[in-house]
Amino acid sequence: MSSSSAYTKPEQFVVAVTRDEDMLKAVELRKDDQSLEVLWVKSTEANGDWSAFAAECGVLSGTSRGKKPDRNKIVTVGFGSAGVAFYHIEAPAVDREDAAAIVKMQVENLLPLPADQIEVVWRTRPSVNGKAGITLAAAKKELLQKFVESVRCIEPRTILLNCEAVVKAWRAFFGGDEKTAVVVSLGARNSQVCLAEDGQLSSAVVLDVGMEDFPEGPDEPGDYEEGLSPEQAEAADRFCKDMGSVLESFGLTDAKDLPIVVLSGGSSDIERVVAYLKSAGMNAASASPELGSITSQDGLNAEDLYEYRVPLGLAAMAIDDSTEGLKLFESLYVAAGEEKKKGGLYSRRVAGAIAAVMLVALLLTAYLVDAATYKRLSALESQPRFKEAGQRYELMKIAAQQRPDLMELLSDINSSEIKGITLDSLWFRKGQLVTITGQAQSTEQTYEFQKYLLGKSGIKEVNLEHPAKADKDRKVKFTMKFHYKQYTKKNTGL
Repeated sequence: MSSSSAYTKPEQFVVAVTRDEDMLKAVELRKDDQSLEVLWVKSTEANGDWSAFAAECGVLSGTSRGKKPDRNKIVTVGFGSAGVAFYHIEAPAVDREDAAAIVKMQVENLLPLPADQIEVVWRTRPSVNGKAGITLAAAKKELLQKFVESVRCIEPRTILLNCEAVVKAWRAFFGGDEKTAVVVSLGARNSQVCLAEDGQLSSAVVLDVGMEDFPEGPDEPGDYEEGLSPEQAEAADRFCKDMGSVLESFGLTDAKDLPIVVLSGGSSDIERVVAYLKSAGMNAASASPELGSITSQDGLNAEDLYEYRVPLGLAAMAIDDSTEGLKLFESLYVAAGEEKKKGGLYSRRVAGAIAAVMLVALLLTAYLVDAATYKRLSALESQPRFKEAGQRYELMKIAAQQRPDLMELLSDINSSEIKGITLDSLWFRKGQLVTITGQAQSTEQTYEFQKYLLGKSGIKEVNLEHPAKADKDRKVKFTMKFHYKQYTKKNTGL
């Protein structure tokens, strides 16, 4: 790398670590105002340990496993996208605070689990004709929290999504410049399919098929589209059908001219996969790394850069301050020495059992937050740019007003005079059974409580599921599910 006697910006050093299927991979990038350089790349054998690998990379927290890491380095970790779901909604082009009220209303109908069990982040896309698209990313908090604990030893500055790193790598190192494209990153046993719009990730799906699922093909490129063996034809057909399903989930069934970009290191095997997609009528092409986009001390070639495309994308995201990533871990993890950031769609819920009185307080808080949301939506209606969507959101408000009175339901549940019954949780979603969990002092007491609920107006078909003795405190833990008025019935029109 050529040197310069004067830099207008200080050097930046970034170490990015991620798990690629069973293998851990890492890179270190150095950037100044003139160039971007790969200092080193590292990988582990299958099922590598985060702590041991972090020590090898010189970024382990503390000194017990090696020398103290350089705090001038930015360390980032990538999270696999298999457990992340993406949603898209439209809203009037309003400011972020107003958009948050709209997002909150919509999210409650989109999420498959209660809000306190899911972490949600979102960002708006450029507005068109007064409307803005909104991308939502959601994942189970339990899954995210487990990942945080597994990488806490590294003390990363940020935890980013691997799918966003794929899009960033395509843009930064593979010459990607299309306004809208589907980017495919083929692994050994799975494939990541990312929808990129305006240079940012819009959606992503992980397919449970990879290069190991494709049998070896013919040596000559001209033979790709004909003369396939039955095994090759079956693998190609299955992959193309899976890709078609992904495009449909992206809302792209009619976009025949949309670029399908398959990242490649120059392998003939990947060219064969591209040929399969072409034979299925898709506008597919491969993209190899542009060696001029980055330098390296070890003379890395295109195949090496392709192998480390995900950590390279992560590192480039960490360096690029203008990158607005989907910060799914922002409220769950705070790097050492930084203040915990406030905000987000939902606050973190304290773990552990919740007594009945605390459950009431929790739901009362949710009710008040909803009321504030509706108030803001009402104020927005007076704005001209909001009126075009007025009818749509008026219907949303009417639907919201048809929600059950959860305070009334809790009052019915808690008014029992049966001593020794303690509620742990209540779960409600429109069109599904109400589920409560709790503890009793005996099995007989659970049946007594079941009978009590059956006697309450609006509560029907109370089913007691598998009461069992707890080993530690000798209490009986129970789960009950029941219908509540018309709200838990499907196709009620509400």
